[in-house]
Amino acid sequence: MPAFRPGLWPTLTVLFALPVLLMLGTWQVKRLEWKSELIASMEARSTAPPTALPSNTALEPTLDYRHVEVQATLQSEPALRFGLTRLQGAPAHNVLQLATLADGRHLVVDRGAVSADTALPPTPEGERTLDGYVRWIGDDERQWPVPPNEPDANRWYWYDRAALEDVFGVQLLPVVLVLAPTSTSLQPAAPVPQPLAIDLPNNHLGYAITWYGLAVSLVVIYGVYGHQRGKGNA
Repeated sequence: MPAFRPGLWPTLTVLFALPVLLMLGTWQVKRLEWKSELIASMEARSTAPPTALPSNTALEPTLDYRHVEVQATLQSEPALRFGLTRLQGAPAHNVLQLATLADGRHLVVDRGAVSADTALPPTPEGERTLDGYVRWIGDDERQWPVPPNEPDANRWYWYDRAALEDVFGVQLLPVVLVLAPTSTSLQPAAPVPQPLAIDLPNNHLGYAITWYGLAVSLVVIYGVYGHQRGKGNA
């Protein structure tokens, strides 16, 4: 039976690399558990019965995707075109407008989508009941590959709170209210609210499989190399 002689440096390399690969795979498994719990909590908040928007001191990132109901008056101008989407197969934007709550606070409302080549619809007057989902923007930053906002051209792609405050001329709450498809108080003049999508990436299972796969491959290559080297020295 040929001896197993992988050599000093291949052995030292495996002894160093194998624990690192296993550690990275285990780390990704833990990240998978954390991300899955986070997404589950967001889904639970979004599907729960609507609650009132908390006071300023209780506003925090854990409110993201919370289902809420508020009494508010929409301001007709300015109306901002936000993001890129599709509506009945045609290019579309969402519409952002300023809303003043019954208690005097201000926040941005995402009313839904309108076709890119369609004039913005009129804003219903008076106080309305708005049903929607909270999106936290207190620490929002532009992420690659999201393009920069173009306020002069009325093209907005991310929630730049400071820039939105400049445009609306008021201090804003650190949240955006995205209207739910069930919010009908602004119909029929409203844009079309879109179903809520929790688009938080969760690719950690694939990453874990990759790291563990590399660890297995390393052991197999090390074993084959050691046996082949042993045959050569027999």
